Amino acid sequence: MAGQALDYIDVYARSAGLVVKPRTVFVEGTSDVQYFKIAADLEAASGGPSLLDESFCITAAGERDQGGVDGVVQQVVTFRNLGRTLLDRDGRAVYRFLGLFDNDFAGRRALKLTTTLNLGIQEFKDVFCLYPLMNPAVGDPAAVGRAIRNANVGFSTVDWEIEDMLDPKFLDVFEQSNPSAVKSKVESPGKHIHREYTVEGKAALLRFTRENAIRSDVDRIVAALIGLRSYIRV
Repeated sequence: MAGQALDYIDVYARSAGLVVKPRTVFVEGTSDVQYFKIAADLEAASGGPSLLDESFCITAAGERDQGGVDGVVQQVVTFRNLGRTLLDRDGRAVYRFLGLFDNDFAGRRALKLTTTLNLGIQEFKDVFCLYPLMNPAVGDPAAVGRAIRNANVGFSTVDWEIEDMLDPKFLDVFEQSNPSAVKSKVESPGKHIHREYTVEGKAALLRFTRENAIRSDVDRIVAALIGLRSYIRV
């Protein structure tokens, strides 16, 4: 990196089995990463821009027990602290890191604890929960938060995970052919439907998505990638 004999952040990340880029979003698990990659690949294949590139990536906080909400918290705190010490020749941070939690009880609790216990870490700046509509937004955390919340009126009564970002009709087709994959469904006043899947159901849906999804089926995931790029200022 410019002005540095050693990119010790990259060295540390590699030693931990993690891939980081100058702009990195940590997510709870590898399935989140795969859904974002499927969406980015479909966007590129349709003639759209490259949303995952040498400057920006989505990275799982860890495998299995090393991931989840605790893993996201650990990586955001660790890499954010490291990131403040590696500067380019103009004195600007070479790296910037965000954490993205599922919008469920565990994710919301982890976000609250992270912002309460770690000085300087702010919601809608350093850590986010996943929303159905993550529109691009710039400005201070309050402005970004208003933009996201205003776009998601009617959502607050249901949890939200990466699988819920797929097109509802696509999810209906999957459920019709895999009825045992879904444990329960909850619908919000805004007609957002959250499905709870079995462990096997989650794996089956990922395979189904990889094999059958077209660009329109991943609209909301593509939009989330575009939004995340704006929040992290790629």
